[in-house]
Amino acid sequence: MRGGSLNEMRVLAYCDQSFEIVTRKVAGGDALVITCPPTFGAEFVARSKQVIEAADLIIFNFDAVPNRTAWYLQNGEQVIAADQLNGLDLSRAVIFLMNCYQGGAVLNTLKAQRPKAIIGGAGENLGGQTKPVGTDIMALWFRRWLTVGLSPARALEMAKARLKIGAQTASVKDAQKFEVIV
Repeated sequence: MRGGSLNEMRVLAYCDQSFEIVTRKVAGGDALVITCPPTFGAEFVARSKQVIEAADLIIFNFDAVPNRTAWYLQNGEQVIAADQLNGLDLSRAVIFLMNCYQGGAVLNTLKAQRPKAIIGGAGENLGGQTKPVGTDIMALWFRRWLTVGLSPARALEMAKARLKIGAQTASVKDAQKFEVIV
C-alpha cells in the first residue's frame, strides 16, 4: 500500500462469476475484478502475474473445502489448484480470503508466497451474490480501513467493530470469526 489513499492502492479480486456483483462492491470501483468463468486458474496466473504481484490487496471469493488443494465454483467445478499459485511473489500483498474454511489447503501455498498478511475465517464465511452480507461486509470494511493506512490487524479489528453495529445475523456472527492468519 502506497500513500494510504484509495487511488494509490492496487486492489485485485478473483472470484466465482456468480459472486461478481457483490465482489465488485467489496473491492471498490478502482479494483480489477477477474471472474471464473471465463478465467480459470492457469490462465489467471499466466495472464495476470504482473498484476497479481503488484497488488496491494488481493481478494479471493470462491468455494473451498477443508483439506482440499483447490478452490471451486459453486457448481463444484475446480477453478484453481494450489500448485498453480507457487512461484508468485506476493510479498507486497495483503490477501483477504472470502473463501470458506480459510481457503482450505490452498492456504499453505499462499503462506509460502510470503504475503504481508492473510485474513480469513475458519467457518463457512457466508456471503451474498448481489447484496453484501456477513463476509462481504467484513471484507468491504476491511478494505476501507486498510485504504486509509491501518495495518491489516487494525483494519480487521475496526471492520469487526463496524459489524457489531448492525444486525447480528448468522452471516455477521460467522464473519466476526475472521482473523489475521499470517
